[in-house]
Parts: sequence; structure tokens; C-alpha cells
Amino acid sequence: MCSTARCGSSRYSSWIEPLQFSDDPAGYGSDGLPRDRELLGWVEAPQGPHELLLERIRGAGGPPAWEVSADSVAQVPQLYDSLGLRKEDALIPAALRELALFGLQLWQWVALFGIAIGSTLVATFAVAIVVRLIAGFTRRTATAIDDELLIEAVGPARLLLAVALASAGLAFLPLPVTAQSVVAAVRTILLVGGATWVVLRAVDALTRAFAWRAARHGQATAGALVAPVRRIAQFVVVIIASGVILSDFGFNVTTLIAGLGIGGIAVALAAQKSIENLFGGLTLFADQPVRIGERCHFADITGTVEDIGLRSIRIRTQERTVVSVPNGDFANLRLENLSRRDKHWFHPVLRLPHDTPAARLRAVLEALREQLRSSADIEHGTERVWLARIGDPIEIEVSAYVAGTDRARFESIAEELQLRLLEAVAEPAGDQTAPRLEAMRKTGSDQR
Repeated sequence: MCSTARCGSSRYSSWIEPLQFSDDPAGYGSDGLPRDRELLGWVEAPQGPHELLLERIRGAGGPPAWEVSADSVAQVPQLYDSLGLRKEDALIPAALRELALFGLQLWQWVALFGIAIGSTLVATFAVAIVVRLIAGFTRRTATAIDDELLIEAVGPARLLLAVALASAGLAFLPLPVTAQSVVAAVRTILLVGGATWVVLRAVDALTRAFAWRAARHGQATAGALVAPVRRIAQFVVVIIASGVILSDFGFNVTTLIAGLGIGGIAVALAAQKSIENLFGGLTLFADQPVRIGERCHFADITGTVEDIGLRSIRIRTQERTVVSVPNGDFANLRLENLSRRDKHWFHPVLRLPHDTPAARLRAVLEALREQLRSSADIEHGTERVWLARIGDPIEIEVSAYVAGTDRARFESIAEELQLRLLEAVAEPAGDQTAPRLEAMRKTGSDQR
């Protein structure tokens, strides 16, 4: 709605915002006007602004209603005559002013198309220059995400800049009130659409970068998980943008939001396990406790990760069987990643008869320490030998770390070290107190 003294001229019109009116049926009481008067707006004329007022009139047998006051209506002929034809309009050929289509004169159509085309060309040229300048900096960075975002932002930037330039040009183009409302609606749609386009492009670029990074780290199936997440994010963005547009057009989106909320709750309850597994998969990709190709141990299962999907993770066990575990359950398990071990723990236990003399025990302990110190496979500084238990039998524990992550190599080194330890503590013939290496106690990971 607008107040205007001359149809077709935005120069002498003023827009009326319904939201500025009082919610009180009696109107504002502190605007300095009588209780039965409300200010509707102003009309800018050469002799100064003219107020347009509303008047509260009691209808026959009905409640009071607000109408344009008789004084304001009486000003219309005088204002129309005083405004007359603008000097700029006199320069337009009569043929372009007399021919009209959908309430717009031909010259106004020509001006609209000219503004639209000119704004598009200027925006395209300006964005190209800015992108070329920014690209010089993004190419020097180590990451490719900024380059992706720059490429994705070109189209939306052209649209938003073109709309801004067109809006500036339309400010100087006199249009009828109805045309102004249509132009304003189109401008709102384009602005919201351009902003939505930016966000959607950013989501695309970020999810592609995430999938590329996951694939680079051996998670080849990351794209299968990223794709639905991207669609969900884009759907939410489109819903929000649609709500903004509908709200701007005066629709009440509260009911729509409430309906979507109830529907979302119903869908969430029906697909609770699926959603749990989806977010479990997201947790596995974000936290990365294990990757494809790595060996792990959880519960009583040891195996190699073969695939991480939308619903489950597949493990190839040592018995060569495949175990599928839902992502939601797997993400909550206590997981031991065997492939990320930086070294192996060598921890045998020697057991001697309970009647072994103390002098013999000292000799055995020193022989074991010397054997570890002389080994090139032991990470020096980590070797320890101590008398752990006096009883039947007496126990001596050995602890040291072997550098390297190769399990087969460690087992070969451990075998040789145990034989050398036995040789180091061997007694001359006839001695009945020779120790026996009865067991090799290891951590849970070494047993695997």
C-alpha cells in the first residue's frame, strides 16, 4: 500500500508500512493528533510535504472503522494539479508515453530492460575482475578449499551485485505503485535466492573437500556418507529461504513450521536406528578412531577394517570371516587400534624354583639385565628386570620396548630374545635350580 499524488511517479509517493500502525483499535494516543485521527503518510510536493490522515468513523450499527479522512481526499485534485507532468517526462516521445502494457508505459518497459541488462553486464565484469585479484592470493595457499569456494561464489556474486545495481537504478525510474510492489517482490526473491545460492555452493565445496580428504586418508567410502549429509543441509537451507520469502510476502509461516516440527518428530521416531547409525558413521569419520585397512580390537573381535558404510562397518577377522557392526553401536564401543602402535612391548616372565638361593637370584637378574643392554633390537632406556614375586614359584619379570610396528618382525625378535635370556641364566650341568621360561605374559594387544 502507498499514498501517492500522481500514479506512475515514485518521486512524489510514500510507502505505507502496515507494521507501523498501532495494534490498538483506538490508535496511537501519543502522536499529538486527536484521538480520531491517525497519520497515514506524506506526499512530497513542490510546496512541501502534505499529510495524509486516517479518520475513525462509527458505522451504522457497527464498530468504529478507520477511513481516509475527508480533508486528505479533498487535497488530491490540488496536489495532482500542482505536481503535473515532470520536466523529464516531457523529453520522452509521446509515442513511448501513450503506448502502455500491463499498466506500464512503453518507455518504462524499455528502461526496465535496460537497467536489468546493464546491471547484469556491469556485475559480470566487476565480479570477473575481483575474482581474478582474489585468485592470485588463493593459489598461494596450501589448501584447495579456498579455491573451491572462490569458484563456487562467482555465480551468486554476479546475481547479488546485479540486483544491488538494478535496485539503485530503479530508484530513479518512476513506476506505478502496483509495478513498484511487483519489483520489490522480485527483488526480495532474487536477494534471498542469491544468498541461498551462496550457502548451497559453500555446502557443496566443503563436503567435496571433506570427501577428498577422507579418501586421501584411505576412507574411500566417505562419499557415500557425505552425500546424504549434503542433501540434508541443502534441504534445510532451502526450507529456511522459502520461509523467509513467504514471511516477507505476508504469509504466516508459524503453522508451517509447527507442521514440519511434528512431521520431523514422527520421522525421527520411525527412523531412530537409521539416524543413530548415520550419526554414528559421521562420528567415525570425524573422530577417525579407525580407518579402512587398519587392524583393531573391540569386544572379543580382532580384525581389519574393510569398509565404513552408511549403516555399518565391516571387519575382516583373523578367522577370515566378515563381521558387520552398526555404526551407532561401534561408535560407543571401547576400541583398540592395533595399526597405530608405535612400538611393541616385550614382557616375558621367568619362573624359578622356590628354593633358589638369593645369590643365584642376584646372578640371574644381572645376567638378564646385561643381555637386554647388549641387544641391538631393544629400545635402550626402556629395559627393566625385577624380582616380582617370592613364592612357589619365584617370578622374575622382564620389560622392554622393541621399536617398529611390524608384528611379524617383533615376533621374530621376541623369540630370539627369549632364547638368549634362557641361555643367559642357564646353570652348569648338575645344578637343579636352573630357571624355566614357563610363560610369556603380554598385554591384551600383544596377544593379538
